[in-house]
Amino acid sequence: GTMKKTKVIILAAGKGSRMKSNIPKILFPILGKANLGYLLEKYKEIDKEPIIVVNSKNRKPIERWLRENPRYKAEIFEAKELGGTAKTTLEVLNRRLMNFDGNIVLSWGDITNLRTDTINIILSVQSVLEPCMTLPTSWEKRPYAGILRDELGNVNDIFTKESRLEFGEHDGSLFIFDRKKVHKTLNSLVKSRPE
Repeated sequence: GTMKKTKVIILAAGKGSRMKSNIPKILFPILGKANLGYLLEKYKEIDKEPIIVVNSKNRKPIERWLRENPRYKAEIFEAKELGGTAKTTLEVLNRRLMNFDGNIVLSWGDITNLRTDTINIILSVQSVLEPCMTLPTSWEKRPYAGILRDELGNVNDIFTKESRLEFGEHDGSLFIFDRKKVHKTLNSLVKSRPE
């Protein structure tokens, strides 16, 4: 298949509290460059339109940073109600991408270590095989967010609290999905689990 149109959404609502800093995590400097700069650099070739950066609490410093770095095209999306990844993603899809026909790259706002060629390979897998979603994973000691599978390899649970595992599978902080295929399911999931 041919490469579908791709829209990038960066979930950037993290406060950086584990880093013990007042700097929003998305703007936290790594080797002198804001985290957001690394992410927009990675994604600018994938999505030529302004990239959606979801953040409700730190709009002013992010807008200031975007003005000071005009080579990046991004727009801030203020979620009306932050309620986890599913609810926030659904709100972006409902308010901004209802008619978008293509793949969504949903990225955590703190994955500066994921290489661009890795992202392109994952995007190619999604485009060629056309599954509902491609979720890259890795194995690590005490994963912060982990994946539990049954004996057939199906995902049983995803946890985001302090690790219950000595060594486990971790989501790659990146989800690539077909907007049309996932939107309806996400809608049903959020309605069935309102918390």
